[in-house]
Amino acid sequence: KGAARGLGQMWLAWGNLLPMMAGFAVAAGIKGVISFGEDMEHSLTMVRVVTGDTTQQFELFKQSVFDVATHSNQPIEQLIAGVTRLAQAGFNAKEALAGAKVAGDLALVGEATPEQASLYLAGATSAFGLGRTEESLSHVANVTAKAAAISQTSVGLMMEGMRQASTVSEQFGVSLEFTAAAMAAMAQNNITGSASGTAFRNMLTDLTGRTEKSSAALKELGVSFYNLDGSEKEAKSVLKDVLQKLSG
Repeated sequence: KGAARGLGQMWLAWGNLLPMMAGFAVAAGIKGVISFGEDMEHSLTMVRVVTGDTTQQFELFKQSVFDVATHSNQPIEQLIAGVTRLAQAGFNAKEALAGAKVAGDLALVGEATPEQASLYLAGATSAFGLGRTEESLSHVANVTAKAAAISQTSVGLMMEGMRQASTVSEQFGVSLEFTAAAMAAMAQNNITGSASGTAFRNMLTDLTGRTEKSSAALKELGVSFYNLDGSEKEAKSVLKDVLQKLSG
């Protein structure tokens, strides 16, 4: 009776998962299926807690997850992991699910897991001041993939470089596109991954004259990081001044 009661409660909690996992039963056994279902339900519940969805909203969201998983190349556990990461970054459940689909596509070409791609996309939209929408996530994914393609480096390495570089984007007012172009230029010179991101970050910081050497170099070129009223110029404006001085 106790076992029957326990199974009955389990069915009420996540019974709609079982039809999707029927194919796993032969290979993994009932115990493995039940454990898998519990893990998925736990992950989905975490999304509900983070997003604050009502019971009705959550049930609709959960059904949407199953529908997407049915027509996706992603394993459902990876899809849910991506959704969880985006939800933790502040996306609501609907946005997180849409974003997880984008992350899954980026992961396929970037030799990364959907969870890693979700973390990257969430971080990039935040760092570059983009909205929490599927369009913003798709834009980041497309810019990243294009930068990798034109520089003949991997999407994975481009993601790593962009992740490192984006940490100073808000401080220096640089855009996603500007950063991606810089990463592509360095990749064409065999500076890739975290090395390119760190080099980009150091370059922007040096434009402020943070060291005696960089300050002297800027002064010699007649370039300043500040406007006449004392306000800071955007980094890309300072870099443009430097390039003009060097080419002139």
